[in-house]
Amino acid sequence: QCNAGTGGTGTYSCNLTGLSPSTTYYYRAKAVNSAGTGYGSEMSFATVSSTSEIAPTIVSIYSSVPSGTYGESETINISVLFSEAISSSGNITVELETGDNDRTCTFTMTNANAGSCDYVVQSGDASSDLTVKSISGVAVDVDNNNLDATIPGGYNLADGKDIIIDTVGATIEELDAIADAISVPVLKKVGSDDKKTFLSYFKSNKEIELSSKTAELAGGLVKILVGDKTIKEAEVKDNGKWKTRLKFKKTTKIKIIYYDSRGNEIKKKSYEIHIDSEKPKLTGLPTFILYKHRGESIWWRASDNKGIDHYKYELNGRIFYTHDELFILPENMAVGLHLVKISAYDRAGNKTTKSVSVFIRP
Repeated sequence: QCNAGTGGTGTYSCNLTGLSPSTTYYYRAKAVNSAGTGYGSEMSFATVSSTSEIAPTIVSIYSSVPSGTYGESETINISVLFSEAISSSGNITVELETGDNDRTCTFTMTNANAGSCDYVVQSGDASSDLTVKSISGVAVDVDNNNLDATIPGGYNLADGKDIIIDTVGATIEELDAIADAISVPVLKKVGSDDKKTFLSYFKSNKEIELSSKTAELAGGLVKILVGDKTIKEAEVKDNGKWKTRLKFKKTTKIKIIYYDSRGNEIKKKSYEIHIDSEKPKLTGLPTFILYKHRGESIWWRASDNKGIDHYKYELNGRIFYTHDELFILPENMAVGLHLVKISAYDRAGNKTTKSVSVFIRP
């Protein structure tokens, strides 16, 4: 019995301890006051079993390796997550769909909720999207409930990873087709959207971005070499895109080698990165003060080993660009002394800047 309290009216309660599992108990309330003792109606309740009868199940199947193509002798980890801790009697066997011969790997469990094993790809194995065919073995939870090894829909290996098993390799025709699809990389100065080619010139020690896209190379690798030394590697994304950054002090010959997702060398091609470190020569601007009227011109001369690209001049805090070797003084310029900065840019981006003082006459 338990004491629910003394005095007053209303609802009373008390906690019962030491009850046995799977047992029906009968009880009634008892109340005592100065008038005597009263009893309530007989009621009952049942306690639950101390053990669960729910079978452990498979929650999901996954792998720690990334999506991609795997060939002979490569290892793929297979992991199985269970709904609760289980212990096995012998091996838990994972059967994989791998073509004509389905491969297996095994693991044991001791009061754990996850197990894993390694599948080693063997000659002749093939799968466009590796998945688990079945899981078998005897295992129980702490309440001795047997494992339900049904693989839940949407949680198999193929649902979370795109793992391709290919032990045959590409044919010569397939490799040639990929090689033909590879386009010439695009170059650009880092920080600029202007696309360049291998005929373009770049500044010394400035980063150059090299990129391309070939869908057939998805999952592959691109290596950049100078001589026999690899200076950069770029992984090809799933959409076939790759890019890397390079920096050279002088004109340098590079070799680009392309590999597919299986590691086959597809193509190699040599290019030259043209570096121009010589600044333009800017002449014709006097060191003394120029006296000019509005509407008159200021002119100069410039030359460069690779040619002038454009000019920039700064006047009264404003910047102007031109391809001409002169500019006209605006009609709205104030009378007085002004400082004009003129810059000549070559095709690589090298520049030379000079200033000239101009006095605008009334």
